[in-house]
Amino acid sequence: MNIDTSRIAASVSQIKWALDMDFLKAVVLVVLTHIVAPLAVRYIETNFPQQCVYETRGDREENGNGRR
Repeated sequence: MNIDTSRIAASVSQIKWALDMDFLKAVVLVVLTHIVAPLAVRYIETNFPQQCVYETRGDREENGNGRR
């Protein structure tokens, strides 16, 4: 039985490269998430203003300027 060590070495290097790429993809995803998420939240808050509504005693609703 002949074992071709060059094929084994090539397979090992391909596996290492794939693992390195997976790690790199994970790092890029985390970095992009930490950059894009705050920008998306800021964009949504500025372009789609929402009026806060608080439930008070009883069945009335106020806009937050009154007493809760």
